[in-house]
Amino acid sequence: MLGVDRLRSFWRTTLGPKLFSAAGWMVVVYLSATMLLQYDKDTTDVSGAAFVIASILAALAFTYAGVVSDGDKDDATYAGERLSQGAMFFLMSSLLKYGTITIPRQLLALLPMTHATPGGKSALQLLVLLLQAFLFLVFMSGILVSQLGYKVLGRVLMRRMSLRGKDDYFPPE
Repeated sequence: MLGVDRLRSFWRTTLGPKLFSAAGWMVVVYLSATMLLQYDKDTTDVSGAAFVIASILAALAFTYAGVVSDGDKDDATYAGERLSQGAMFFLMSSLLKYGTITIPRQLLALLPMTHATPGGKSALQLLVLLLQAFLFLVFMSGILVSQLGYKVLGRVLMRRMSLRGKDDYFPPE
């Protein structure tokens, strides 16, 4: 029984959170890559939704920073700044995704000779691939920065909740 308790403690403190975190990040990277690298489909709604969510959380963090005590004000402001930065990254990735959809069509319409020459078509494909790689990096930067802001804001909220006591979730009447 002692071995099982030690194994459970080891799982809870070291291995479990790291394994779940690594699995979560692998899923995020895989889904981001498959979503963003579909250059012929319009997937701007995903980065647009991420922009809206990060913007709303940033507004909530800044509002919360205005009413919280001085000790937590800096952390809440920092969380709002990180969430705002993540929202800007998401907006940039949405614009880049729109660019990867429209730039090839515009260039093909302007330069009719790119259909005839294989070099022109491969240069266009290289341009789209470079834009997609940059788009992936910008989107992942938005996820990382927003996750940092979300984590800091969560720590502030948990610290404030612990001031109420263990089982006192509702204010006294």
